[in-house]
Amino acid sequence: MDKIQLRRQMIQLRYQMSDSQFNDYNSLIISHLENMDAFKKASHIAIYMSYKNEADTRNIISKYLDIKNFYIPRVEHNDLHFYPIQSLNDVHKGYFGIDEPNSDQEISKEDLDFMIVPLLLFDKNHYRIGYGKGFYDCYLKSVHCLKIGLAYSYQEIENTLPHDSDIKLDGIITENGLL
Repeated sequence: MDKIQLRRQMIQLRYQMSDSQFNDYNSLIISHLENMDAFKKASHIAIYMSYKNEADTRNIISKYLDIKNFYIPRVEHNDLHFYPIQSLNDVHKGYFGIDEPNSDQEISKEDLDFMIVPLLLFDKNHYRIGYGKGFYDCYLKSVHCLKIGLAYSYQEIENTLPHDSDIKLDGIITENGLL
C-alpha cells in the first residue's frame, strides 16, 4: 500500500471509533503521558490541536494550562510556527479548518523542551506518516527537544514505513503505553 492509501485507511478507522472507545483510549494516553518524567519536567511544550478524532490534546492542554506553557502551530508560507495560547478559546480556524493560535509571539525552537506530534500511522521504528504536506517533518528537522507522537495502537503498521524525508520520533504513546 502506498502512503495515500495508508492515510485513507487510518482516517477511516479513526472515524469508526465509538465515543466510548475514543474517551477510554484518550484517558489512557493522557495517563501514560502524565507518567513520563520528561513531561513532568517540561515547561515549554509544543502541541497540536487535535482534529477529527486524532489522539486528543485538548484535555491535556486544559488540565495543565495553569502550570505549563503550551504552544500550538500555525501554518505560514508552508512552514509551521508555534505560538502560545492562554486558553482553549485563544484560537481561530486556520489551515484545513484546524484551530490556530491568535498570538503573534512565536516561540524559538531552542526554547522548546518537549513536543507532542500528531500522526496518522507509525511503525515500530517510530517513523510517522502525517497528512502529507510535510509541515511537521520540516519543523522536526531543526528541533532538538524530546518529540513524542500520540496515537491509537491500531495506527501502528507491521511493515517499515517509507521514510525518505520523514523524521523519527523519540517515542509514541498509545492507549497501551509508551513505545
